[in-house]
Amino acid sequence: MLKRIVMCVLITVLFICSTTMAIADSQATGSTAKINEVIEAKIMGNILGMPAYVNRIPIFVNNSEVQFPDLLPYTAADGNIIVPARYVALKLGAEVTWDAAKNAAVFSLDGNSIEVKAVYKYSTSFTRTNGKKIEAVVKNGRIFLPADYIAEVLGATSKYDKVNKRVGIQIDPSIYTSGGIGIKITEENNNTAIEVEKGQFIVIALNSNPSTGYGWEFDKRLDGAALSLMNSFYVAPPAKDPPIVGAGGTQFYVFKAEVAGTASIDLKYDRSWADDSTVATFKADITVK
Repeated sequence: MLKRIVMCVLITVLFICSTTMAIADSQATGSTAKINEVIEAKIMGNILGMPAYVNRIPIFVNNSEVQFPDLLPYTAADGNIIVPARYVALKLGAEVTWDAAKNAAVFSLDGNSIEVKAVYKYSTSFTRTNGKKIEAVVKNGRIFLPADYIAEVLGATSKYDKVNKRVGIQIDPSIYTSGGIGIKITEENNNTAIEVEKGQFIVIALNSNPSTGYGWEFDKRLDGAALSLMNSFYVAPPAKDPPIVGAGGTQFYVFKAEVAGTASIDLKYDRSWADDSTVATFKADITVK
């Protein structure tokens, strides 16, 4: 009985302290809308060793920002950027599945995979990949992993941008087509019909030069459920010595064949702010079998 009383007192004190510190943090940042989020972060920090405040750290995959619908990335005590693994993995084009027999989430892309056991709503566990032991935090059913670890295992690279205070994850577009998991199409495939299997990736690579003010964009909205746009990004040309000013690179669009059906991809190369500025178009009719 005495133990229960002591435990209740400790939890009450912890909550009061966490609430007081959370309100102070919220006022210091000029935001009152995040008080509940900060309170939860304080409590979780004491329980699981998570950070005292969940600050917003933008995560970009090939220059496209990852959207997190609820829980946000945070900075751990050791300086690692910890992220909700599911959304970063999906942005990379990885398949996310649940292994009920193992009580584990599995993130896989091009033969690379991460397996994390997540038994409880709030817990910590460990995953081993490539000989590394990595701590995973489970919060509200979300699995959190270091951003650089996810990138490394799934075949990408991760770098923290100190100027813009964000994490940039870059992945070689060839990973979406290696081993037959996808196909690559270019200007040579313009106005053609293409067949793919369900689950395959479609990588469109088009010459582009943003320094001229021109860029590729959708001419028509992608209709239907057959395809989903996984990512779009620009890759600059390899650095030269001396540098070539105004050199063009490649614009990539990565689609995934989701279900059997058809879809038309219609793109145009123009200056988005100027009327009648289209100088090139690209069209591909896709059939998913």
